[in-house]
Parts: sequence; C-alpha cells; structure tokens
Amino acid sequence: MPYKQRDVVKISAQLPDGNTATHPFVIISCGVANSRENFYTGVMMTGSTHKDVFSFSIADSMFESPLEKGNCHIRLYILTSFREIQVTKFVSRMKKAFFVQLVKQITEITFKVDND
Repeated sequence: MPYKQRDVVKISAQLPDGNTATHPFVIISCGVANSRENFYTGVMMTGSTHKDVFSFSIADSMFESPLEKGNCHIRLYILTSFREIQVTKFVSRMKKAFFVQLVKQITEITFKVDND
C-alpha cells in the first residue's frame, strides 16, 4: 500500500449533507489496518470558516511540505474509509507530534462516552 498513516491525500467523498466533493484527508488508520482489507481511514480537512469544538486548527508548519490551501482545519468527526483507487493526489505528510495531538483530540471529542 503506497500511502501511510499521517499522509494527506485528496479523495472524492460523500459529505454528511449528501453532496460529493474532493477534499484532503489525513490518513489516521495504522499500517496493519490499512493492509488488512486494503482500506484507509481518514479524517477530513476543510477550508470552511466554521470552527467549533470539532475543529482541529492546522498550519503549514505541522506538515512536511506546505498545504495547497491556507486557513484550514480538520473536522474531527468527518471520518471515512476509502480505497487506494479513490485517492486522486498525495498532498503532504503530517509531522508525528502534531498527528499524536490530532488522534488524542479525535478520541476525546468524537469518541467520548455519552453520559446518558
């Protein structure tokens, strides 16, 4: 599998509102999971101005090479699984220290257990 955890790739994905768009995604699944079914799991990056508790702000310095678009953030709850064939472009790679922060925030915000 040519892509790895922390890679930023562009894929065409269906959004929660039902529309399809090409967006960059950070691959969050580990190599063992990626190779198991030839699937990747990623979290979506967006240039939307809407920021809330589910936003993880990012900067070019968090990546090995600059991103194509500035003022982006990661939507912590927009996760999707995709195959290699759906990747339209490799963009960059997130530095490990920032990736660890991202996964921690996804876990704390998106996958916390509700109190009901």
